[in-house]
Amino acid sequence: MAYYFFPQVIPKSECKRLLNYCLNCSDFISGTIGSEAKQTKKRNNHVSFVEDEDNTMRDMLWGFIRHANEQFFNYDLNFFQTLQFSRYRRGEYYGWHQDSVTKDKKETRKLSLSFNITPHDNYDGGYLEFYNGGDRSFNLKLREKMKTVGSVVVFDSRDWHRVTPVTRGIRYSIVCWTIGPKFV
Repeated sequence: MAYYFFPQVIPKSECKRLLNYCLNCSDFISGTIGSEAKQTKKRNNHVSFVEDEDNTMRDMLWGFIRHANEQFFNYDLNFFQTLQFSRYRRGEYYGWHQDSVTKDKKETRKLSLSFNITPHDNYDGGYLEFYNGGDRSFNLKLREKMKTVGSVVVFDSRDWHRVTPVTRGIRYSIVCWTIGPKFV
């Protein structure tokens, strides 16, 4: 498991502004796995792809990915995919999965980013968790920190992760991915 964590790096006021912006320009659809356009036992949530007009949000998140990559990963990255605005309502979740699975023979997702845009007291559950073998103690500490509004985590897209079911309220997050040559 490889990640680079930015705790509470984006001010609450900016998170609120970005949340309102995303809500105003989003047309939610069911989250998919590959081309599968229906809710499954593995995934039950809603998403919208966001193109911010002046690229402010995109540039900000790309900056976190670049920093994490320079400091920790050192991966060959070609481009940044469209931002995904994710909504998890009560009972919604995304089971264990990897982001790196692609049909492309030459390129793959290399780094994933998750930005928690919702104040943590607006919802219960909805934890982003990483599989850490049999030891869950690390996972429990990290998941509480990542739930804090304005926190950003960049991680290897090959890492197994999930979002646990939301039990109260609504969890919103922004996720994105970078593409680069397949690992050899």
